[in-house]
Amino acid sequence: MTTVTKRKLLVLDLNGALLFRPKHRKSRTCHPRPYLSTFTSFLFHPATREWLDTMVWSSAQPKNVGWMVERAFGQHVDKLKLVWTRDQMGLSKAEYGRKTQTTKDLSRVWASLGDFNGKNTILLDDSPSKARLQPYNHICVEEYTRSARGAAEKGDDLVAKMGSLSLGVDDDDETLLAVIGILDCIKSEDDVAKWVEGGGLSSGKVAEVSQWYTNPDILRDWAKLGKQALDALPQAESVAV
Repeated sequence: MTTVTKRKLLVLDLNGALLFRPKHRKSRTCHPRPYLSTFTSFLFHPATREWLDTMVWSSAQPKNVGWMVERAFGQHVDKLKLVWTRDQMGLSKAEYGRKTQTTKDLSRVWASLGDFNGKNTILLDDSPSKARLQPYNHICVEEYTRSARGAAEKGDDLVAKMGSLSLGVDDDDETLLAVIGILDCIKSEDDVAKWVEGGGLSSGKVAEVSQWYTNPDILRDWAKLGKQALDALPQAESVAV
């Protein structure tokens, strides 16, 4: 595993990034992205928490964010640094109640959490427009949709044995494994925005930084590194999937 330098903050989106929430449903239904439980076990493994803090920022209203967070993070909910909702978007009363373009201005997060700034913060979101104010603090992922969910029926099966994470079944969508690889790489970076701007996500293989995931070779390479990062985690009885 790479050498740790400064502490990092990961800001997570929910719907479209970590899970799929069907529209026009009154029931509290959502479907986790493949490897979500593995991803959260990595984030909250004691070794990862030594250098990474994690929070949620969703553009959904608090009443919906609450149950989606429970579904996504389960036993790890209390380890989240913050859970932000539509209330922190700076919207007018009229904008709040209707579908409107929203932006996640990370300066709001930095004002709330004084230890973090543009050099040590990453936003994981499926929407480039959400990150328009700080584009190089953004790791964009392909939106997880109803059609993508069809491939997810195989399940999310990286299995923990005696606290160590090991790879289970393969899956067509290895996005979250790739993100693990990216996070493990940037933990030793002094300036994550500079790393992203310099083509760190794609190693110069694609021109558009935000579209790294559209190149199957790049996605596969990051997923491979993610699996290696999981294998390198020390055993910890507190970790379960």
